[in-house]
Amino acid sequence: MRRLALLCPPFVLLVGACLPESREAAVRVDVTYTFKAGCITVRAQDAEASEREASTALEVLDRGPSTVTLAVFRQEAWSHTLEITTAAHERSCAGPVVAQQVHTIALREPRIEPLAVTLDAEDTDGDTYVATSGGGTDCDDSKDTIHPGVSTGVAEDLCNDVDDDCDGVVDEGFAAKGSDCNEPCPGGRYVCNATYTGLACGNAPTPLPVFPDEDGDGAGEEGASSSGSICPGAPPPAGTAINTDDCDDQDPHNRRGQAESCDARDNTCNTEVDEGGVCAGKGWKVVEDPALTGSRQWKTVALGTGGLPVWVAGSDGKLAVRRAAGQPFTSLDGDCGNYNWISAWVRPDDGTVFLGSAEGRVALHDGTACSNPGLNNPGQPITGLVGFQAGASTTLYLVLTLGRLSTWAPGNNPVEQYNLTPETYMGIHGLQSSLLLGVGGTENNPSVPSVSSYSGTGNTPQLHTLQGVPGGYNGSLRAVWMGSPKLAYAVGDGGLVMKWDGTTTWTRMLPPSDNATASFTSVVVLDSSSIYSTDASGVLRRLSASGWAASPLYSSGVPLRDLAASSPGDLWAVGDNGTVVHFPE
Repeated sequence: MRRLALLCPPFVLLVGACLPESREAAVRVDVTYTFKAGCITVRAQDAEASEREASTALEVLDRGPSTVTLAVFRQEAWSHTLEITTAAHERSCAGPVVAQQVHTIALREPRIEPLAVTLDAEDTDGDTYVATSGGGTDCDDSKDTIHPGVSTGVAEDLCNDVDDDCDGVVDEGFAAKGSDCNEPCPGGRYVCNATYTGLACGNAPTPLPVFPDEDGDGAGEEGASSSGSICPGAPPPAGTAINTDDCDDQDPHNRRGQAESCDARDNTCNTEVDEGGVCAGKGWKVVEDPALTGSRQWKTVALGTGGLPVWVAGSDGKLAVRRAAGQPFTSLDGDCGNYNWISAWVRPDDGTVFLGSAEGRVALHDGTACSNPGLNNPGQPITGLVGFQAGASTTLYLVLTLGRLSTWAPGNNPVEQYNLTPETYMGIHGLQSSLLLGVGGTENNPSVPSVSSYSGTGNTPQLHTLQGVPGGYNGSLRAVWMGSPKLAYAVGDGGLVMKWDGTTTWTRMLPPSDNATASFTSVVVLDSSSIYSTDASGVLRRLSASGWAASPLYSSGVPLRDLAASSPGDLWAVGDNGTVVHFPE
């Protein structure tokens, strides 16, 4: 096939290069394109022999809307009629045809035939990509950021729920979108980030701040700063809470949002105590009962499981029991002899009371009859006793004023295990037989307070260290109570209060401000904020980790000798002249 004859190569020429002269048979093509075309192509065909054709292309992408002039020359072997096809391509000469015109021109004279062509295509956003409706590849011709071109680096698919590169796939390259995420907390799903360049964990629960909760009641300290954060549904770390509802973070019985209890506390943190009739008219009262009052000198009180039965015992064989709440006491005076009972323990499974006397005697009473009045060491007061059950057997541990500890299996006389010198014993307590705490002093003058622990077997106790005892102190610790395997308090003469560290060291606590030299007689520890004590002046107080309560809970004016409690809402104290105090009564 012969090509069209050209005045000068190539076949189609720009103005200013090789334009036809008037003596030649040629077509002058003026092509105007109204959009940012990428390439203009011209194809000439012999109208009588279509196989005779020639074409050329002109890259114009960087020239924007414009006009170009080209020339077509007829060759001698061709007919006098030419079919001229002018086309505009998107982006490049290899791009799709987006505008085209076809014209038939007759060249019978050696002259120049003019041909003006206007090519128009839809490129509304001016991004050089023509709308797909016009034959181009732009799937959204309203936004210049949306068009093909990832492979060339011109456009990229952002994370924006849009097909930015017009390949039919939305947000490609972000495969994790919509999947579960845990940042900062579980429960979220990956979504596009704010700049659309990546993923972020969206709709994830917001972490909750936690606050110090020293008393472990689930309420954080009022006014405290956050000590960290947790995800919703996760348990707060030990010692923290997700609120600040506690007006006294040293007392687990006080916090906002809980019900008021009859326990002489401001449970609801509203500055009122036992409001709303929670005590039903009851309070701190001396129990006026013929079985209790009169000249009886009560020395000890002990409670069964849940606070019942209530046993009280004292001098000259005085003994009484309350078996059910609200019932009167039953006098059992003299049932176990006329000994001076000064210590007692109640067996949990049946409410039987075990007694120790100032004469070294032991006895037990099941509520019906007394049995086994045994003898330990004549003349050595049994100042404290505590018992433990193992199946059908019961073992009691007794301490005496002369530093002796004995075990007692009911049905037999007590058996001495060891004898300390110069220590004396005034009290004993424990939660299990493998760890017993005994307190007292020494026989020296001045007397030095002492504490020891006993494993329940053998003949060797462990002496403890007492820190902070005032110089020149002369007196003894009179009572001890273990609230947990790591929490115990001991109280004694001259306002001495000692706190246990859970090993072998005790630290002095400040005495109450109303009586710095109180002669303490008894102590009960229910928890770190429920430490109750009695003294020989007839005052009952509460101590917590934050210090002594603002004022005593009760003052009788009569010496109180012993104290027992099953909960902050069930306290008993006994003393001289038939005094038995109960809260609430």
